[in-house]
Amino acid sequence: MVAVAGGFWHSLALKGDGTVVAWGDDSVGQSAVPVGLSGVVAVAAGAAHSLALKGDGTVVAWGNDDFGQLTMPGGLSGVVAVAAGTYHSLALQGDGTVVAWGDDDFGQSTVPSGLSGVVAVAAGDSHSLALTGDGTVVAWGDDSVGQSTVPVGLSGVVAVAAGAAHSLALTGDGSVTAWGSDGGGPSTVPRDLSGVVAVAAGDSHSLALTGDGSVTAWGSDARGQSSVPNALSGVVAVAAGGFHSLVIVEEKSEPCAVGTHSATGAEPCAPADPGHYVATVGATSQTACAAGTYQDQAGQVSCTLAGRGFHVPTAGATSQTECAAGTTTLVTGAAVCVVTVRSLSGVIVEYFGGVKGGASALIAKAWVIASVSSPQARAGVLKAFTKQVAASVGKPLTTQQAEHLVQLATQL
Repeated sequence: MVAVAGGFWHSLALKGDGTVVAWGDDSVGQSAVPVGLSGVVAVAAGAAHSLALKGDGTVVAWGNDDFGQLTMPGGLSGVVAVAAGTYHSLALQGDGTVVAWGDDDFGQSTVPSGLSGVVAVAAGDSHSLALTGDGTVVAWGDDSVGQSTVPVGLSGVVAVAAGAAHSLALTGDGSVTAWGSDGGGPSTVPRDLSGVVAVAAGDSHSLALTGDGSVTAWGSDARGQSSVPNALSGVVAVAAGGFHSLVIVEEKSEPCAVGTHSATGAEPCAPADPGHYVATVGATSQTACAAGTYQDQAGQVSCTLAGRGFHVPTAGATSQTECAAGTTTLVTGAAVCVVTVRSLSGVIVEYFGGVKGGASALIAKAWVIASVSSPQARAGVLKAFTKQVAASVGKPLTTQQAEHLVQLATQL
């Protein structure tokens, strides 16, 4: 969700994909979002009607039209912001002018002549507000309780909001000014309120979002609309309906747990695939099981060694393979199977049909080779061992055959 709006008894939410979700009262279709509506960049909610501004500058409206609040003037285009009052609607165009339609009993839809340079609009029950680029506020419509009487000297305004019969202005220094009706206290701004970055006005309550992500509410609380939930934090947007309040809370991504991963290393995370594992927190990728190991389940933190008599010849395996008849691995975690023998002498006999001398010297040499860790050194001693065995059996010996002898000798 990227934006929210509150009507009298219904709510709207704009999603990042440009679609709209609505809930609450739908007695006149105010929550029945038009089928196929997409590309929306802003929403507004009146008493029982809804507005959606699309990225192409057009406006879509639905719900109650008893006062023409859905009947947009012909040729309306290039809209950059919308606002919905109880029974009237406002549209701010890209050229800084305002268009209004719907109920005009108190002149709330009669835009002041010459109004220009507007950067934001707000609509109350029967009054309207416009913020101009120079930080001043223009108001029109019902002024029975002073809701359209902008305080003298008010300047540096960066945002406005309109309740049923009260108005709010946020100035660049993070302070809030309120005027109009104070029945229930919506215009009595808390004395210590500061650092405000956004405001919203309901029927008779007010909301302020501060830079630390906390919300302050004041005014009527007859239905809990001013009772901010305990521990509410991380708020990035606020909206006020008739007798309810809405906020968007920033989603906090946790690092991926072991066994899971994502491209960013944080939620949403995917489990490691079978044949793979993730052993660290906040991983950005998974690791394939090495040859000789396997993993048959997803979301695991390690791989399983191939058992004795089994082997895993390739990386990323999800199962082990039993050695063919006449072969074995002798050890766990083997990548290949070798001929089954009971002694090194037996291997030599099987390979070459006999041996000129005893096998003890060859076994001792094989143990030495097995203890050599350096690849270069191992290659040297293995070459010498190959020649020694070949001389002992009186036949040529391949390096692979010599490796088999070394592997088997270490298990005797």
